[in-house]
Amino acid sequence: MAKTSAVQWFADRTSMHGIPALVKAHSKRSKVFWACVCVIGMGMFLITLILNVKRYFEYPTVINVEQVRGRKQSKQSRIFCMQSS
Repeated sequence: MAKTSAVQWFADRTSMHGIPALVKAHSKRSKVFWACVCVIGMGMFLITLILNVKRYFEYPTVINVEQVRGRKQSKQSRIFCMQSS
């Protein structure tokens, strides 16, 4: 598989919207524009990901384990199952 066909294959199947436009762009100006859009979009994604992961791990967790002894039960319950024929 040649380099251009591999890039074209990736661009056709990716869900990143700027990549196909970058590959299909004909002028240098439009390639630079779509490259900037892709880089800015990826940067925004990474910033959002990092901030949300940090916020997730900084969430306060309170664990309070307390053992409470109840009154002792005097009778145990028993269940009898009669199988009807």
